[in-house]
Amino acid sequence: MTKKLFMTDLDGTALGGGFLPYDRFPDHYSDFLDELAADGWDWAINTTWDPEGQWDLIQRSKVKSRPRFLIAEFGRQLVEVQNGKLVRINPYTENMNQRIAEYCRKHLLPLLNQLFQRIPPKSVMYYEHLATIKFRETISMEMFPELQDVQNSGIFAIHMEEHVLALRAAFLSKGMPMPVLIGNFGYKPENIVCAGDEVMDFGMMNPEYSRIFLAPENAGEDVKKHVKEHGGCVGSQKFASGIIDAFRQWQRK
Repeated sequence: MTKKLFMTDLDGTALGGGFLPYDRFPDHYSDFLDELAADGWDWAINTTWDPEGQWDLIQRSKVKSRPRFLIAEFGRQLVEVQNGKLVRINPYTENMNQRIAEYCRKHLLPLLNQLFQRIPPKSVMYYEHLATIKFRETISMEMFPELQDVQNSGIFAIHMEEHVLALRAAFLSKGMPMPVLIGNFGYKPENIVCAGDEVMDFGMMNPEYSRIFLAPENAGEDVKKHVKEHGGCVGSQKFASGIIDAFRQWQRK
């Protein structure tokens, strides 16, 4: 029997569009996932959320089926759902945690120490792989020579907006766990569907890992172009409704 996997992003893909509360799937998306499961599909989430946050969302949702996998934190964690329990897949997750620990020790913490000596922060959210710093004043790259020195190093993914600076480990990608799913669990790229809305979803929307790409109408133009160039489908509606529509288009094709 052919193994089929449907993989969905959350923010801007499965979630959004005014469906509240935000921490659950819209009911029609829950029905869609259950329909896929009844038709023999496995499904998975690939998002920036941590695994426990994803699991809480699933439990608060109407969906009756359960995901096969939860990919979390930009590909840092790969989790299998076994009888209602979250089981980290190793050695993948252990190896990633070791890489993150080295990244923090060698790169992130020394950089933060330099930045904070220059301008003390108002608040810091620190998740090891991701640090989000809020300052009391509007900031710019020119204010931080240390950032200018490392912005092209390939070590950090840097995002700056008004009072907020976000630093993420650049080696992380939503595509990193995909070879494990293909090599260890018997999925083939031609039977993996990936749904997303942002450029960061390109990691999983990679022809090496998946051959079927879907996007909602609200997706970025670069994402829509990427999906169409690879023979995928863009929904005529936004968010969850758009993904369902795109999947129906693909089925008709």
